[in-house]
Amino acid sequence: MGEIYSVYEVMPNGDETDLNAIANNLANIVPAGVKVNKTEVVPHVFGLMKIHVELIINADDETIGSKLEDALTGIEGVGDVECISSTNI
Repeated sequence: MGEIYSVYEVMPNGDETDLNAIANNLANIVPAGVKVNKTEVVPHVFGLMKIHVELIINADDETIGSKLEDALTGIEGVGDVECISSTNI
């Protein structure tokens, strides 16, 4: 079973989005085969914040990337999701 270590940034669609609530619930939102390793709400730009999330992804499912991004973008209050790094482990 291969695994991938990926880092995503989750940006809100407005400053009223409760990023702490989203970050605390990510383990329940990501699809099977994805483990949340670490989440952190960090500064973004112009006083806005974003979620920095580190994930361990089971590489055996060829569609896991699409499932993950669909799950993240489907969260109410999320405006954009970006994978900033990904590597095999």
